[in-house]
Amino acid sequence: MAMPPPPPPRADFLAAALLTLAVALASMPRGCRGFATFGFDVHHRFSDPVKGVLAVDRLPEKGSVEYYRVMAMRDRAVHGRRLAVSSSSSSGNQTVLTFSGGNETFLSPTLGYLHYANVSVGTPSLSYLVALDTGSDLFWLPCDCKSCVRGLTTSSGQTIQFNIYSPNASSTSTEVPCNSTICRQQSQCSSALSSCDYQVKYLSNGTSTTGILVEDVLHLTTDDDHSKAVDAKITLGCGQIQTGSFLNGAAPNGLFGLGMSNISVPSILAEEGLTSNSFSMCFGPDGIGRISFGDKGSSDQGETPFNLRQSHPTYNITLTQINVGGTAQDAEFSAIFDSGTSFTYLNDPAYSFIGETFNSLAKEKRHSSDSSIPFEYCYDLSPNQRSFEFATLNMTMKGGDQFYVTNPIEIVSVEDSYVYCLALVKSGDVNIIGQNFMTGYRIVFDRERMVLGWKSSNCYNATDSSILTTNPTNSSSAPPAVAVNPQDTSGSGNNTNLVKLRSVLGMAMGVALYSSILVLSFVSPIYSLSSNYYDKTCPDAELIIENAVKNAAMKDKTVPAALLRMHFHDCFIRGCDASVLLNSKGSNKAEKDGPPNVSLHAFYVIDNAKKDLEAFCPGVVSCADILALAARDSVVLSGGPTWDVPKGRKDGRTSKASESTQLPAPVFNISQLQRSFSQRGLSMEDLVALSGGHTLGFSHCSSFAGRIRNFNATHDVDPSMHPSLAASLRGVCPSKNRPKNAGTTMDPSSTTFDNTYYRLILQGKGLFSSDQALLAVPKTKGLVEKFADSHEEFADAFVKSMIKMSSITGGQEVRKDCRVVN
Repeated sequence: MAMPPPPPPRADFLAAALLTLAVALASMPRGCRGFATFGFDVHHRFSDPVKGVLAVDRLPEKGSVEYYRVMAMRDRAVHGRRLAVSSSSSSGNQTVLTFSGGNETFLSPTLGYLHYANVSVGTPSLSYLVALDTGSDLFWLPCDCKSCVRGLTTSSGQTIQFNIYSPNASSTSTEVPCNSTICRQQSQCSSALSSCDYQVKYLSNGTSTTGILVEDVLHLTTDDDHSKAVDAKITLGCGQIQTGSFLNGAAPNGLFGLGMSNISVPSILAEEGLTSNSFSMCFGPDGIGRISFGDKGSSDQGETPFNLRQSHPTYNITLTQINVGGTAQDAEFSAIFDSGTSFTYLNDPAYSFIGETFNSLAKEKRHSSDSSIPFEYCYDLSPNQRSFEFATLNMTMKGGDQFYVTNPIEIVSVEDSYVYCLALVKSGDVNIIGQNFMTGYRIVFDRERMVLGWKSSNCYNATDSSILTTNPTNSSSAPPAVAVNPQDTSGSGNNTNLVKLRSVLGMAMGVALYSSILVLSFVSPIYSLSSNYYDKTCPDAELIIENAVKNAAMKDKTVPAALLRMHFHDCFIRGCDASVLLNSKGSNKAEKDGPPNVSLHAFYVIDNAKKDLEAFCPGVVSCADILALAARDSVVLSGGPTWDVPKGRKDGRTSKASESTQLPAPVFNISQLQRSFSQRGLSMEDLVALSGGHTLGFSHCSSFAGRIRNFNATHDVDPSMHPSLAASLRGVCPSKNRPKNAGTTMDPSSTTFDNTYYRLILQGKGLFSSDQALLAVPKTKGLVEKFADSHEEFADAFVKSMIKMSSITGGQEVRKDCRVVN
């Protein structure tokens, strides 16, 4: 997407939208049933989850000037879009619903928008990484493409394929006929049953999407302990032709409109009686968030009414007062809460009041004017400075409730030093409360009561966090900023409305978790993975690999577990590109020699399969595909399910031992596990299902030693571990553990693929801390219980998650020798 120069962006767009769709759409009458709530995870395009999904490297860090420059340019490009006229015809108990793949959302910076989620559509279901947009209405996917992005490559040459929707491939898909009430311009229909065409045009660089309207199922689950599947029939755009920004980074795999129109998914879910007409988005400080359909918030949340515009209602609210560091000013003006804008943009007089008051309270020297930084109010930090204070900021909304900005500043790296800036940009017209001011809150868009709600949250806990407080304006205690862990300085004279930050460098490192800019080159088309990829070029490939695995397993019963673990470790670093198979060379230490991988074995099985394949069809089958197929065969040989493995992966040319530390560790807690899996585009259900791979194999003492001795100052043994297991493990692993290979099997049936693993967790007999951590939150605990009760449920979930994980691809070649690049 073309970007304008970096000076302060101008918000010149219609009624507040990331993409306000100019489509005339009406809703079909729908029945009413009991309400439910559905949710899914949201990810910022700058977040580790999206970076993990895209396997991106060489990304500018959030603290860099380049990061903020690009973000501000991106905002300006988004705000500058005005829509052309559509030329189409187109066009009891509260239950919360979420996407079937989980309720996580991801914060991501190069794909044109801020937040993304994995959604599943159709039968059989396929997953799509869609941009979430509170400013538009229509949900559309690239479909039977004539012009669209089929995938992308990273700056290192790694490849990510996108699923492309096709109505003909989904048994539950039906075209919306031209005579439907949802297709307004019926007079233009060639016949009553012809397709309902739509086209949405944008002035920005000739951006548009064109196609037909269809109905299909959106796969949801109840956002509770039971995770009940719900298939909702929704209307979506089958986007056959995309132009402009959609071919250059903006919503390359679809756009999920969350606006107020009857065509938006939240509206449809409410009209069908599946949920309340409300949804919430949570904006976590680490770039991971949540979205829940039907969530109406809580009685103790802050609230303010929407300002409705009949032509195109948006999430527009009124502010009545601003307070900076204890100095208040009445200033009634309207602003839009827009999840699709990175920073906050205000007009005068609000902008100047906040900026000048903040400046008067700043103790550091003001940074000299710098056109490369989009913020006006920046301050130099000395090389050895480890703390500083900045003024608090809170806004009073219409109705009297206050909205405390948890962290209004950003740390910017300038050459060899740092500056901190008030992360506020002067707007030319429209006032926008952007994502940075929403961080640390669950924002509720209640379209039944027509109010905006907010409550502090870290977006991980099942209930809202109490980390953030909402103190009244005259309180002597400053509201904390969750992202940077400031210290309350009340009682220190004039500092009662200041927040103190400790460890400037630590803060800069912390916020960088969710803010590296993706450097991507988009390509179209890309060769997608396919179950019949080798049917013509090497038809016996799967049989050859299966025989290699069988022969090895007959001689060594540990081979299946070893190959399954090897595949996991490969996919979790640079995607499934066989980088884990490469040998170290010269000064470069390869992945397999990294600390978590030194115990990997059975590489010879892949070598044997490759040797046989090269004899039959030289230069055809990649090592990455061999490993993926060998992992599947290992599960089958162990009594587990089988599945069609999508094929067509390429082998990578880079392997670094230092990157092996990215693997999820056996000591991880649930938040760390969730973050690690989210970074690869994997949901909480994927986390629990794939953890079931621990039903096979053996662990050395070092992976759980910290649980059985010197656990903490209070307990010698991890209290979550069953005493009988702890006693047994202490016998196997003495305090002075000399045997190099001492350890124990993962579960008593360690060579059989079954659901014993989950039953043991429920008994407190999970071997790793990360295993037992699956009981820490209701979502994962419910899945553990479900899989413990049903081997079939576990097997089905494991297959889906394996296919999903093994589709994280990278690589550029087909190696002749799996241990060395060509």
